[in-house]
Amino acid sequence: NQPAPNAVLSATSGELLVLNSGIFDPQTSRISDASFQFAPVTDNHYFVVQFDAGKMLSAAQLEKRGFRVAGYVPNNAYLVDASGNDEKALVALAGVRFVGAWQPAFKVSDIVRVNAQTKADLIVEILGFQGAAIGQLEAALIAAKLMQPGVKADHGANIAKVRVSVKGADLKAFVEQVAAIGEVAWIDSFELPHLHNVDAVGPIQSGLASGGN
Repeated sequence: NQPAPNAVLSATSGELLVLNSGIFDPQTSRISDASFQFAPVTDNHYFVVQFDAGKMLSAAQLEKRGFRVAGYVPNNAYLVDASGNDEKALVALAGVRFVGAWQPAFKVSDIVRVNAQTKADLIVEILGFQGAAIGQLEAALIAAKLMQPGVKADHGANIAKVRVSVKGADLKAFVEQVAAIGEVAWIDSFELPHLHNVDAVGPIQSGLASGGN
């Protein structure tokens, strides 16, 4: 489950990984999710790379070695795109404590999990990795037949986002399929903007003040 803010603040040990999906020591435990049937991923090119305290390479040093850094992960870790390399090349880096593929169980928000359990309809927001090539996420979803060709992702903040409306009865299977795709970083819900001033629509469209005579 997503950790509470106080748990995140107290997770300062250099051995802990702090993810949106949980806090754990990757050498001694792993995150699992009983709500879904996720198979462990071994052939993904996105990895979490954790270093021993005081031995962490900089993002620039990793990029010089042919790895693209997609983000920092507390503590002492990066999310790395190893396209063109392999896991062994990451393991061989000096000071590395742990290397592991970005797993399906890392990708699902609590609200998506709850809706899958209760079979409630949901607008699902699927996020790619920061800095990934434009079109990469869409191509992966289309190949898996989870997205119609021609649909364009939102690429704000250099992260691709695709939104799909899913019926509650289909949500569990949909999330399991999406989470297995290597180009998917995170699966969340999308909430349509709320119109707080209900009376505003008519006046804004007509240019008239509300409540006039």
